[in-house]
Amino acid sequence: MIIKHCSQVLTFLQNQHSEFTGEIIMFLTILATLSYSLMLISLNRGPLFTNGYLVGTLINLFGALIPFTFFLIGGMRLEGSNNVVGVSWGIAGGIGIALFTISMTFLFAGGGTLGFVSPIVYGGSIVIVTLIGFQFFREGLTGLHLSGIGMVLLGIGLIVFAQYRGVTS
Repeated sequence: MIIKHCSQVLTFLQNQHSEFTGEIIMFLTILATLSYSLMLISLNRGPLFTNGYLVGTLINLFGALIPFTFFLIGGMRLEGSNNVVGVSWGIAGGIGIALFTISMTFLFAGGGTLGFVSPIVYGGSIVIVTLIGFQFFREGLTGLHLSGIGMVLLGIGLIVFAQYRGVTS
């Protein structure tokens, strides 16, 4: 089944006008969650054994090379797109991931734990991008979305409180 889904994703790369099925969207969501978790764990554990900058560099290097390979497989289609705007967003994202990697490396090297740092960074990111999407990109925000944001903030508060009280290490 995984090979079938990967094949459908590669087909999508070659024909960017098709739509994903709900099954493919769920597959990619799970893959993104698991692979991002692998990156976080690697970013936390790698600097324990070698230079943190090397670990961050390798993460960013492979994080750039693998998508670029997919770009090449997809035929490097750029026709009909606004390259200046798209490339600008790509550069901004690259700067963001570089600063993220450096910050996380320092956080973990300074004693930050996966169970404390990650939920705060990612929970906070969820809140920020949801509000930016609503405010600047006119994305919908319902009462359920606001409830979710409230729960994320409550979760962050509980994690910080537990750390403050010494419940976690």
